[in-house]
Amino acid sequence: MPDYKYVTIIFISFLMLKEIIESLLEYRNRKNVLENRNKVPEKFAERVTLEEHQKAADYTVAKINAGQIFNLINFFILLGWTLGGGLNQLDMFVRSLGISTLWMGLTFIFSFGIISYFLHLPQSLYTTFVLEERFGFNKTTPKIFVVDTLKALLLSVLIGAPLILSILWVMDRYKDNWWFIAWALLTTFQLLMVWAYPVLIAPLFNKFSNLEDGE
Repeated sequence: MPDYKYVTIIFISFLMLKEIIESLLEYRNRKNVLENRNKVPEKFAERVTLEEHQKAADYTVAKINAGQIFNLINFFILLGWTLGGGLNQLDMFVRSLGISTLWMGLTFIFSFGIISYFLHLPQSLYTTFVLEERFGFNKTTPKIFVVDTLKALLLSVLIGAPLILSILWVMDRYKDNWWFIAWALLTTFQLLMVWAYPVLIAPLFNKFSNLEDGE
């Protein structure tokens, strides 16, 4: 048997093991929520009503049930990208464009991200406009959803493209020590984002106001 078949078997085995463990944990979580659905924990009894507690429990169970279905779908999507040859087909398409190595890498990464976004879009739509809407938690309108998506895409291009191009250039320029330079670059970027996210990025998607003085 060729070596790659052993790798395939190991890969599938780890994926199956991951799915089984996550399913067992979700089963235990759902079971615990249902067993305690009709009684508010003593620590919260004075602040949370039984109706509110049951609503939260029902939402948690519904979210777990939906999550298991989408996890199964995502499992097959991952198999499609890997064993199904999706990544290879995307790579062949990008190579056929005849662009430079740096832009080829950037195009591949962004193409993969865009395709993955649309493949997972049904999960986002269901969670936001069906599940959270059913329990009264949804504050997002279709317009806000589309606008936030476009904002996220624009930020990905403005922030992600220069970062990815820089890492690809480092990998091409410094053959032996690229990993250390790339690590330093990513570390610097992450430290910068610690400041930039709450100051510049988060306000684009959320409204913030100062906390009023209180006890």
